[in-house]
Amino acid sequence: MVMLGLLPSTALHIYVTTACFGEDQTQFPSSNLFAAAGDGIWDNGASCGRQYLVRCISASQPGTCVPDQTIQVKIV
Repeated sequence: MVMLGLLPSTALHIYVTTACFGEDQTQFPSSNLFAAAGDGIWDNGASCGRQYLVRCISASQPGTCVPDQTIQVKIV
């Protein structure tokens, strides 16, 4: 377990920088289902913003993969 202790006058800023849209937080879809593109679909950044239908076929943690369910992810 990791615990963070913050003083009342401090702020915690989490920065998420992506190869497609930098630090623009509006790049993330409202569903929060996003992905990074591998070499096979990266196409020198042309895949940025594209949406793909994906299906889980295996997982390292039990119960985290829902077989036969398809979700839509956005490349960020």
